[in-house]
Amino acid sequence: MENKGNVDQNEEGRMHRQYRIQLRRREQAREAQMRVGVLPPPAVGSKSVKGMRPSMEDEVSIHPNLCSPLINGGRPLHFYAVYDGHGGPQVSALCRERMHLIVAEELMRPENNTKMMSSSSSGSGSGSSSSSDRRQQRDWEAAWIRILQRSFQRMDKIICFNCDCATLSYRCLCPPNHNLRFMGSTAIIAILTDHAIVIANCGDSRAVLSRNGNALSVSFDHKPNRRDELARIKAAGGKLVYSRGLRVQGFLAMSRAIGRAGST
Repeated sequence: MENKGNVDQNEEGRMHRQYRIQLRRREQAREAQMRVGVLPPPAVGSKSVKGMRPSMEDEVSIHPNLCSPLINGGRPLHFYAVYDGHGGPQVSALCRERMHLIVAEELMRPENNTKMMSSSSSGSGSGSSSSSDRRQQRDWEAAWIRILQRSFQRMDKIICFNCDCATLSYRCLCPPNHNLRFMGSTAIIAILTDHAIVIANCGDSRAVLSRNGNALSVSFDHKPNRRDELARIKAAGGKLVYSRGLRVQGFLAMSRAIGRAGST
């Protein structure tokens, strides 16, 4: 009868062989992607800390190979987002479930693809200073702004006017009366293309890029102490109240958010 020590050694050797096979297959897949000019998704990690709040209200969304739109030359791009909920976890959870689908839908809309036919290769960082290249770069940037603005507006509309629970594939977290009046969420999105990192945000969640050991902010916080945000809030009929810091209507620490709590 084989003793336990030999059995354990055989099992350990089998696991090591399987691990080496998996590594070899991954490396072969990576090499195949490189041969056809498609970069594999980067390694990604995430960590969430509840802090002093009674429940976790934040969500992380990671979707490599989200879609392959013409704005990226028909090659896959990768979607990453963080949603910082306030007033409850409902809005951030809905953003996690729906935002990437909305962005993918907007990226693949026929009219957006048609507009990008002539400029799908722009943003390549070729270094050319010709007027044609500059025009293509402006068209590329304008297309991204248009696509992401519409995506954020659609997500906000879902929260504000219809939680859209019936179409979700998971158990809805909305309260029975769907009263999301005092709930909302920030949103910070990073989309990795072949030649650029595209950032979009709503609220005071921040994207930071590490370069040579230095932290570089690549987004702008929507806070009520910003001069342009203060003017916008007052023009919309809102007011600022000092309560442990400057707050919109006396309770919202950021000046923009997804959902009704950030609609001022």
